Amino acid sequence: MRLLLISYVAVIASMQDFGECANLCEGVIGCSCRKDYTLKQGLGATCSNVVDPRLEDLPMHNITKLYLKEITLNNTSLKVLRNFNLSNQFKMHTIQPINLDWKWLPDTCKKVSFTLPYSRPPLKNLPNFTCTTRLTQNITSLHLFYLQYENIPECIPNTLRSIQLVNAPLNGFDSGHTSQSGDAPVKDPMPWPERLVHLYIKNANFTTIGERVFRNASDSLSKITIGSCERPMHRFPSLWPPKGAVSILIIMNCKINETKPSDFDRLQNLEYLSFLGNELTTVPLGLPASLGKLVLNYNSISDASSAVTWGALTNLKYLQFDNNLLRSVPLNLPASLIHLSLRNNKIEFSDRLAFAHMKHLEKLDLSYNKLQSMPEGLPRTLRFYSLSTNQIVVVRSPANYEFCFNCTEGLFLNNNPWVCDQNLIRMLLWANQHPVDIQMKDKCGQPVPEDLGKVGISYILRYMSYISTTEEFKECEYTIQDLRCNSVSLPYLPKAPPSNTLTKVVITFNPNLTLIPDNHFVNQTKLITLDLDFNGIKKFPKGLPSSLDSLSLNGNAISGITNDIQPTLDRLVNLRELYLSYNQIKVIYDYQLKPLKSLKWIGLDGNPLHCDCSIFSFVEWFMNDKNIERDGASQHFVPSCVSPPARAGQRINHVWGAFEYEYFCQPPLCSWKLYGGTLNCSRQAQLKTAKSTNSTELFDPSELPNIKAHDYWLHLDLSYLDLNEKTVNLSYLNYLITLNLTGNKLKAILLASFPTSLQSLELKENEIENMPVHLNNMLPNLKTIDLRYNKIRRINSSGLLAFPLVERILLDGNPLVCDCNLRPFITYIQTNKENMKLLEQHQFGNLTCQSPAKLKGKLLLDLTEEEYCPNVIWTEITGGVVGGVIFLLLISFVIIGILYKRRKLQERKDIVKGFHDLLEKESHMNDEAADKLISIQGEVQHKYDAFVSFCSSGADEDFVFKMLQELEDVRGRKICMHERDFTPGRGIADNIVECIGLSRRVIIVISRKYATSAWCQYEVQVALAQLHKHRRGRLLIPVLLEDVMKDDNYAGSVKTILSLITGIHVPTAQAGINAWKIFWDKLEGALPDKAAIYTVINENPVYEVD
Repeated sequence: MRLLLISYVAVIASMQDFGECANLCEGVIGCSCRKDYTLKQGLGATCSNVVDPRLEDLPMHNITKLYLKEITLNNTSLKVLRNFNLSNQFKMHTIQPINLDWKWLPDTCKKVSFTLPYSRPPLKNLPNFTCTTRLTQNITSLHLFYLQYENIPECIPNTLRSIQLVNAPLNGFDSGHTSQSGDAPVKDPMPWPERLVHLYIKNANFTTIGERVFRNASDSLSKITIGSCERPMHRFPSLWPPKGAVSILIIMNCKINETKPSDFDRLQNLEYLSFLGNELTTVPLGLPASLGKLVLNYNSISDASSAVTWGALTNLKYLQFDNNLLRSVPLNLPASLIHLSLRNNKIEFSDRLAFAHMKHLEKLDLSYNKLQSMPEGLPRTLRFYSLSTNQIVVVRSPANYEFCFNCTEGLFLNNNPWVCDQNLIRMLLWANQHPVDIQMKDKCGQPVPEDLGKVGISYILRYMSYISTTEEFKECEYTIQDLRCNSVSLPYLPKAPPSNTLTKVVITFNPNLTLIPDNHFVNQTKLITLDLDFNGIKKFPKGLPSSLDSLSLNGNAISGITNDIQPTLDRLVNLRELYLSYNQIKVIYDYQLKPLKSLKWIGLDGNPLHCDCSIFSFVEWFMNDKNIERDGASQHFVPSCVSPPARAGQRINHVWGAFEYEYFCQPPLCSWKLYGGTLNCSRQAQLKTAKSTNSTELFDPSELPNIKAHDYWLHLDLSYLDLNEKTVNLSYLNYLITLNLTGNKLKAILLASFPTSLQSLELKENEIENMPVHLNNMLPNLKTIDLRYNKIRRINSSGLLAFPLVERILLDGNPLVCDCNLRPFITYIQTNKENMKLLEQHQFGNLTCQSPAKLKGKLLLDLTEEEYCPNVIWTEITGGVVGGVIFLLLISFVIIGILYKRRKLQERKDIVKGFHDLLEKESHMNDEAADKLISIQGEVQHKYDAFVSFCSSGADEDFVFKMLQELEDVRGRKICMHERDFTPGRGIADNIVECIGLSRRVIIVISRKYATSAWCQYEVQVALAQLHKHRRGRLLIPVLLEDVMKDDNYAGSVKTILSLITGIHVPTAQAGINAWKIFWDKLEGALPDKAAIYTVINENPVYEVD
């Protein structure tokens, strides 16, 4: 015996511990143990590369499955198989003929498989089985692979129920049974086992089936599968088992292209027929009425609507017609169908009658076709419906989907070029109200312009859901490009869609709509037309996209264009049409319209225009701008005056000259510039005009020019006149932004004489002696004030408050006295020495001392405290050295004092730096997020309800611990206390930034000790004041342990804080329980709501509809 390779797979019948596996293979050379995954229980053994295989040495009684691979054995070696407990399978790959007797296999063996590997020469026949035990075997399944049989093998067990013949030629099927030797055909029928149920043939050579092939087949043969024929059959065979027992017939991939009705005479009990993968061009005629399932996938059928074809198939329930050439849904299909699949054809059209008669249809697959619309007339019995990967654009009506109310197994609409219109969203809303599993993961397609790109349909549909499900907007209509809400009484606007696709918005005739939220459409950068006619809008919309071509606001209640709208107008460089007719506009200015470089049409008729000096600049612009169309058919766009009475009813082009010759809208000697809102009444400008007009006698530099009270002027130059504070009163110029009073004779600043709109005030080269107080309260919009080269000597604490609140204050060239009175200002400058932005804004680096003489010319940034305000002045040192010991002790005390002073000074600097860093950090936050403490780059989570600032000594500390007990233990608050919660090892500055930054409020426990502590340094209080303002007045909570405001020695230190917010007084020691309860309740009420969500998202979140 010669061994090439032997492999045994032994599966153990009973579950055993894996550790016992080695015992199973003990004594067998080359045998190793492994777990067998082919059975749910048991272990296995594999033996390979054995020189002399001895099957008898294996644990035969435990083996249920045996696999012999590529072996050369003698007959004696196989006789031991009889002793195996092969209840499952015997499988063998052989390389040469073997004399194998069926009786050598155990009676328990049910499945036998013989295979000839590709690498071996073909074997013509099976091993030489004997037939003596043929009828006594229990084998039910025989698999023969790559064996050269012309017919089915002889001498096989009569108990077989399944035969598989793979890669056997079976040429004898063409004419009949061939002899075992293969010399000549014989007329005897093929010897089929009496119990055979299933015959499976693959890769055979026969092209037809001879009349004697199935003559002897028993009634049990009910399933025949013939696949992947080596030679084309072309014609469908007709000589099937004569008794009509076959119920399942599968002939696939055999290139059948012809059938006749008589071919099915012997198949009258057929229930399942598959022609998968053939070359049929029509549906076979004469199919048996018993047929329940028909598979015609992968053929070339282009028409299947013949009533003759389907008329008799009254029992057909499953029809698979995938991958053919159908161009329309076939008519006259059987009404009995439950499952119909027409995938991957070329279907472009479906007649509404195609499905009307199918009252039992549950599954319909029309995917991968060319349908351009959704079929109608489908039965209401559907549970599965697929239209994926077609060319469907729109949902035309509810008839396209309402029949599918019970499609729990799926309504598949993926991969279609959907137009996202209102009908589409109605379908999705309908699906949400029914147990329909709708699948739609597309992007909106045509007719969306290419420049809009492919928009994710999920975003569009969520917005459509929002529009359709919100009660106020249920009458609005939205497509991917258009939003329309006409005459639906909207109280407010719908949110703008999250995708940048809108090109037209029409929201009209909604009298309750009074406000367009700021920046509502700013992200719709493809918006071309915005029509907001005849609503109740009271203010020109702010934050419109620059893409607008037409903006219509006719018939609203807009009274004018305010200065805060100007940035919006500056953006509208593409606007061609602006309609503002029938509003409440009395005046409009040239500079407001100048940025509209593309403007061709403007409608202002129907407004109560007041034609005095207030409107003269607009008339100048309207009559001179070359782009505006004013003639011919556009005359109705020329507005008319309503007031004053003398001008009522006159068009503005008729009153053009009156502004110059009747109204004298600007002072006689002053000059003005079109589009700028600029009036120049400076000495230079008036003298120039006076000389050119020979009217120098009219010029009086000590008198304020007669400037008419209207809102056109934005910039006014009154420089180098002889005005004093008593003659300057300009508070009536409500829109004035910049005012230049350089080089006059002002000795004081009367803030009430200036309009609150001022942003820039130039007062250099006057005689002003004091910094203005309450600057931000009187001029809340002021950003720059120039006080250079005046006579300011000192800046007190009240004046210092202006620096954190005004962006730019210039003081260079003033005679500053550098003494202790200037200490708060010097300290503020030096504290911000590293803040280059602040130094540049205020030009602190240019400030020098004028006196005392020893400090004249020295920069304030470089001063030391000992130079301008020494704590101790040693004028005379008397006495001598009393003794060496006393001297050494004195030196020791001095060194200790210096070290202590340095430590306290460093502590004060660290605290100042901490608040400075915190202020710098929060200065980068946007206004919307100020009260939420959130950076525009990310999110912040508040850890504490409040940070407590107090003096760590005596009664102050005792009160704080009492407060912590009440707020934390009783009221469930989280308080940050620096002595307890600062991170060890980190600097004071870093801890301040972290802890206050993570706190919603700052509780300040104010007492006399606190007023003199490092926490109450002036610069710290200024920083806290700025933080309080930046957080919208929601940061500081002063708690007055003592009323230090009544004490002049301490009031100055805390005045900054208490000027912003009223403190909460702590009850006296004699107060009762009720007084303390009221106090704790007030303090609790000043803290943020415990239910508040402390994690907030950055501004402009991506919109999602719930």
